[in-house]
Amino acid sequence: MAEDRTFGALLRQFRLAGDLTLPQLAAASGISDRAISDLERGVSRNPRARTVEALADGLGLGSDDRAALRAAARPVAGLVVASGLPLPRPVLDFTGRSAEQDRLARWAADRPSPPVVISGAPGIGKTALAVRAARACPADRYFFIDLHGLDVAPPDPMTVLRRLLRAAVPGLRAVPGTVAEAAALWHARIREQRCVVILDNAAAESQIRPILPPGEGPAVVLITSRRALSGLDGVRRLFLDALPADDAAALLAAVIEDHDAASDDDVRRIAQLCGNLPLALRIAGNRLLSRPGWTPRDLLGRLVAAERRLDSLVAGDLELKAAFHLSYRQTSGRARRVLHRLATTGEPGLTLARERTAVDELVELSLVRRRPDGGLEIPELLRLYAGAELVHAQRNFMSPSWCGFPPW
Repeated sequence: MAEDRTFGALLRQFRLAGDLTLPQLAAASGISDRAISDLERGVSRNPRARTVEALADGLGLGSDDRAALRAAARPVAGLVVASGLPLPRPVLDFTGRSAEQDRLARWAADRPSPPVVISGAPGIGKTALAVRAARACPADRYFFIDLHGLDVAPPDPMTVLRRLLRAAVPGLRAVPGTVAEAAALWHARIREQRCVVILDNAAAESQIRPILPPGEGPAVVLITSRRALSGLDGVRRLFLDALPADDAAALLAAVIEDHDAASDDDVRRIAQLCGNLPLALRIAGNRLLSRPGWTPRDLLGRLVAAERRLDSLVAGDLELKAAFHLSYRQTSGRARRVLHRLATTGEPGLTLARERTAVDELVELSLVRRRPDGGLEIPELLRLYAGAELVHAQRNFMSPSWCGFPPW
């Protein structure tokens, strides 16, 4: 079966020889059936090495057939692929989000493919999902750029365009002097290219609006932000919530690997106390692994007390409170007051129009979520954080650093 053939034809030949349907190979390899179909039909070419190995594993290929599949996947001689802006290192123990991955794969296969806004609370795993989705997209170039949306002074559109253009146009001597001219050149460069662009951690709509392609071409654009970026039109939206309980337990188990004392019940209880939040789960797992004398029960003992839980979710330079604080400091004084009230009473007290506006601000920042019945939800770990901030605010109410509005 090792004759010289295109990758797609050879992949299909191996699949049919193994009596596998597309869904069966997708389940065995972890590659979506849409992506496999695109490869077989030649819509996608030159898959990444990780994809080839996953397909070979799913097909159960021997050494000779595996070598033939690898050879067919190599780029055509003479094809020049520019580096762009490389993607971050993938999360090797990425767990769950299968429905979200399938949706992103379907959207990426559309031509044209509207930009996708991936939003959600701090620590929910937006960047990890975007990078994983990007790696599953057949592309000749990747552009990943951190927009530092939580910084006090995020980069402006011209700064972002300048960096993108220098990566897209090797040897570019001068970037056009205006945002409109730079955006036009950027759009022209990616209009006919199979590329994936990740605009990570966007600050606001105005920061990224000039960068978004005008609507034609094969480029795939993924935007991540804690904000909903509801002012953008012509985009698709994917809001991430906490992981389902089974996926959260599986992620924690993957982080701590084969910890001898980790029972399924302990893992599930730890995951529950972490709010099934990916960042909290990784912090908890890393903290357990870095304490050789600890058992999961030791960690549980520290997490079960609500007043100590956030202080226990620290591992090296990873701190859950710090992730929450970056969003909290962007809220207005009235939004903080409503957040404090939600944290302590569960009721925002929506008697004034200005408080309804504050709730909208919190929803936009992904700090609270509206239920289908119109009520509001605040995740447990964020509730604990907001409650602690309320205590701090009450202690410092007379300090000049307070925002100017009573915290109660």
